[in-house]
Amino acid sequence: MIFEGLIDKAESPEELAGVLAHEIQHILLRHSTRGILRNLAKSMLVTLFLGDVNSVMEGIVQLAGQLETLGLSREMEAEADQKGMELILAANIDPHGMIRIFKKLMQEDFSQKKLPKGKPVSEENDLSSYFSTHPSSQNRLARLEKQMRSHENRIWTPLFPNLDWNEIKSEN
Repeated sequence: MIFEGLIDKAESPEELAGVLAHEIQHILLRHSTRGILRNLAKSMLVTLFLGDVNSVMEGIVQLAGQLETLGLSREMEAEADQKGMELILAANIDPHGMIRIFKKLMQEDFSQKKLPKGKPVSEENDLSSYFSTHPSSQNRLARLEKQMRSHENRIWTPLFPNLDWNEIKSEN
């Protein structure tokens, strides 16, 4: 399923392809299944090992599990980014589209966050970014740009060269 908001945000089919390549990699790499099984196994082991614990100890164990899950989620996001870019490059799709859409989505995410006095949140002063399931935006974009650097002089095959992207978007 593709949300209309994503199609509206994408200024080219290459941008949409970048997001889809990333999301397809989550499916191909079975990230959801791995996460569910890992969390289930940890919960069962903790329960068997500790038995019936008081609520404070249970809260500490849950917090530790959540912090570990964040790290795994970040690794999975970074892996989906890398493999998604590989997919884009292998298909000879302009990788700049993936970079552009990720910048837009990350900028939108940060512009929606506000400090108490109405100042926009930056990654440097946003405590919630520490607990985010996604890697740092700056690091993420830097890795993607580095990955495509060796392909900079390639000639890319445009997606839908004979169609007007804005016309396709307006039909939604």
